[in-house]
Amino acid sequence: MGPSAEWYTAAWAPQTAGDAELKFTVYGRGGHPSTPHTAADPVPVMAEKVIVLQNLVTRTSCNRR
Repeated sequence: MGPSAEWYTAAWAPQTAGDAELKFTVYGRGGHPSTPHTAADPVPVMAEKVIVLQNLVTRTSCNRR
C-alpha cells in the first residue's frame, strides 16, 4: 500500500481561503490499443484524486457560522 494523507482542521478556527500545496505522484505505463490490459493509465487515478479532494473540502467545512 502506498503513502496516505490525513487532513486536520480545528473546529473552532475560522476556515478561510488560503494557499496550500499538495503534491501527488502517480506512476503509469502507456500501452497499445490492442493490449490495454498491459497498460497502467494514470489519468483516471488523478481524476479521482481531484474529485475526492473537492468533496473533502466541500463536505467537511462548515460555513454556517
